[in-house]
Amino acid sequence: MTVFSALAFMLVASFLFALLELARLQSLAVLAERKSILCLESVCAEYQPVLWKEYRLLGLDAAYGGGEFSMEKVNRRLCSRIRGNSERDGDGANILALGLSDVRPVSYQVLTDGDGTVFMKCVAGYMREHLPQAAAKKLYEKYRENAAVEESGSKEDTIQNAQNALDEARRAAEDEAGEEGRTQDETEISEPGGGNAPEQSDTNPPEPAEEMESPIELVLRFKQNALLSTVTNTDNLSGCEISLEDCVEKRKCNVGTGTVTEKTEWYDKILVTEYIDAYFSDFTSPSEEHALAYELEYVLGGQASDRANLERAVGKLLLVREAANVTHILGDAGKMQSVKGTAAALAGFTGNPAVIKVVEIGIVAAWAYMESVLDVRTLLLGERIALIKDARQWTTTLGNLSAAFGGDSRAVSCPEGLSYQDYLKAFIFVMSQRQLAYRMMGVMEQNVRFLQNQKDFRIDYVIGRMKYEITYRAEPLFYRLSVLGDERLKTMEIESNTQFSYY
Repeated sequence: MTVFSALAFMLVASFLFALLELARLQSLAVLAERKSILCLESVCAEYQPVLWKEYRLLGLDAAYGGGEFSMEKVNRRLCSRIRGNSERDGDGANILALGLSDVRPVSYQVLTDGDGTVFMKCVAGYMREHLPQAAAKKLYEKYRENAAVEESGSKEDTIQNAQNALDEARRAAEDEAGEEGRTQDETEISEPGGGNAPEQSDTNPPEPAEEMESPIELVLRFKQNALLSTVTNTDNLSGCEISLEDCVEKRKCNVGTGTVTEKTEWYDKILVTEYIDAYFSDFTSPSEEHALAYELEYVLGGQASDRANLERAVGKLLLVREAANVTHILGDAGKMQSVKGTAAALAGFTGNPAVIKVVEIGIVAAWAYMESVLDVRTLLLGERIALIKDARQWTTTLGNLSAAFGGDSRAVSCPEGLSYQDYLKAFIFVMSQRQLAYRMMGVMEQNVRFLQNQKDFRIDYVIGRMKYEITYRAEPLFYRLSVLGDERLKTMEIESNTQFSYY
């Protein structure tokens, strides 16, 4: 072999070794990426167990059951996974051996970030598998219709205004009658033979009509009772109560380092609303193993006790049912004829059309309210009530509203109507995103503390997404055999940008 051949062979060999090193480097980069994903998924697999078991949500508690959020704990666990995996890879003659150089968290997001956007996306991501968009569109239209009915309802003071108008008219009539009586007495004293009674004047104001059952007075007396006692048996209500001093909605929450760019849309909110129906308890199906028995009502009301939350839910139900029932009465010619007749009987003595009109409006509101009470009783028994009733579904009569005061009285069930949960979901749908997400997370946080005995657990310590930059080192192998090899090149660094998300 000549010198020229030897030199040529060395150059060709060096070229081949350089190609091999380049191929090895590409393989190491792929291996580093896979190793990073595997190890990061391994760390994230230590998800909070109660959140998964009870709510099918995955999230990494960065406090690991303690009371302090620490990304250092996450970093140490990730380093431990990577090193353990690398040591096994390095046994024997492994040309793809990698060593860990550095682990650095680039960003992370906790569930409360973005006013609950991260949480909402987690829930929506899970529910997309269970509710197609076409079905969600129908629910969206139904909730919008419910909101429109609620906004069109009469004011709460309508009934009281009617009673005030009647009382004022009666006082005016009494004052006028008293003034007329005094005038007649003075006339009798001044005229001769004043002892003889004068004939009745045809110009005297009409006397109030004979007393009849006033639906306005009946309803005002009925409203003086405790709200819950008018619609359900209060002896069987839940006594569960939680502390709101450190609840998610009121405290300053931990904030992640990642920027939340996603926006929740109507489809996401429909999915979240249906999720609540599936995983949260309520009055008709209370939970006996959670911190609160009526969780759906807590999301709506945000009060400390089940009783207070139920009272708020019932109050909103009465308002929306009263609005819907007013719409029905106004659209029913027969019922409006009864209303006008009753108003004339109650306020006709005034001879004032404006007063009679106010009383008509009050009677409509009173009638609608009593029908609404019976509606809510039916809903709390787990049956259904139509949003806008027809004549067949109506229960009360204007001439006998007092019969509705009985504890056993309730509205006729409407098989095609809305359930108690449907009405509450409609109320929840129009809540602000922050209020909805934070109250839902508050329920979950209380249940983790209650079920797992972790009194320091905080849901704003739960990570839903994180991104890491991991650097590996590898020793040159084929490159050292090349005449082009540089002895100063002892290690090569390989970077891997890895992201993991629970949703």
